[in-house]
Amino acid sequence: MAWVDLEYYKSEYLLGRRPDIPDEDFPFYERNAETRINWRKVTVDDPQDCLKLCVCEVAELLYSKASDKEIHAAITKHLSHTEYHRDFIYRGS
Repeated sequence: MAWVDLEYYKSEYLLGRRPDIPDEDFPFYERNAETRINWRKVTVDDPQDCLKLCVCEVAELLYSKASDKEIHAAITKHLSHTEYHRDFIYRGS
């Protein structure tokens, strides 16, 4: 089950801004972002907002073909001071 759905992406992450990722492409980029963040395959049944926002930002970065350095910075920004910081150590691509 995806950590973030299209509704969350639009309402909570974008807060009314126009999405960069087309609706029909969002599931693909959401899944890839989740894989990039959760490379250790940690089970998360009820992700907190910090993790959901991280997925949204990484999905947009992947869509825009951002560098690994930019993706690492986004993950660090969202998760470094949370309970998730030990589970989601960024591995790169």
